[in-house]
Amino acid sequence: MITLYGSGPMFGLPEPCPFVLAAMTQLRMANLPFEVARADQTRDDGAPLAKDGEVEIANGEALARHLRRSYGVDLNAHLSCHSRAVGWMLERLLEARADRAAGRSTVGAHDETVWKVRGDFAAAAALLGDKPYLFGERPSGADATLFAFTASAASPLFESRVREAAETHPNLVAHQWRMMDRFYEAHPAD
Repeated sequence: MITLYGSGPMFGLPEPCPFVLAAMTQLRMANLPFEVARADQTRDDGAPLAKDGEVEIANGEALARHLRRSYGVDLNAHLSCHSRAVGWMLERLLEARADRAAGRSTVGAHDETVWKVRGDFAAAAALLGDKPYLFGERPSGADATLFAFTASAASPLFESRVREAAETHPNLVAHQWRMMDRFYEAHPAD
């Protein structure tokens, strides 16, 4: 069984760490059983995101690869090559900047990191448009990542410029709740 390393439910979310929440969502999308264990280290210390038996899984990209190889599950199988590439780039963009920006959201008003993440959320909102999911009627791996970073940034318990950047886009907020309803409300936390 796959074990995710995180904090567990907190701040109104199934998991506050967006990396773990994205992985949890991917596993729910894949309908695979998993458990959540308390992380002994922070993700910054190089701790694995997950383990499957003896296999350590470093990050969301490695998890997607592991799901394909070990379980025959490809959350992006329904996507064109172009959509796969766009989704991959959006995931890497959010992973690289949104988490760092959340940590700096209380720094001065001209913080360049927060300014960049505002642009990242604006780009994600433009890509989503008025579709239910990034690439149409069916969610993909990129939807799990967008959900996780939007939900983490928009947690109502935090007042920040990053929260404001995420909530500025009604379609991102609607996407967040659509993913929450589909993958968490119908299936309470494991």
